[in-house]
Amino acid sequence: MQTAILVERSDWEKLNARVEQLENLTNRLKEELPNDAILTVREVAQRLNITEEAVRRARREGRLTGFKINEKEYGFKAFEIARYLNRYNRLSNLNGL
Repeated sequence: MQTAILVERSDWEKLNARVEQLENLTNRLKEELPNDAILTVREVAQRLNITEEAVRRARREGRLTGFKINEKEYGFKAFEIARYLNRYNRLSNLNGL
């Protein structure tokens, strides 16, 4: 048995546009940085258009995986940003980019 969900055409087009936009942004981020590039909290915040505190909170809550660079600073691999965008649908913050 299959389930069918009816969606208005305008809503479907909006959803498809958002998915395409997210794919384009993810591809652009992949092109800008090699996957093994390490970014600071400040750089991640700038790329995601969120505050540094929001980056730290996402790391503490396990939504963004980072590692300690020294006693105070965390680093994040570039591919983590793309993963975060895909998993947590952060597209709305990137519309201005």
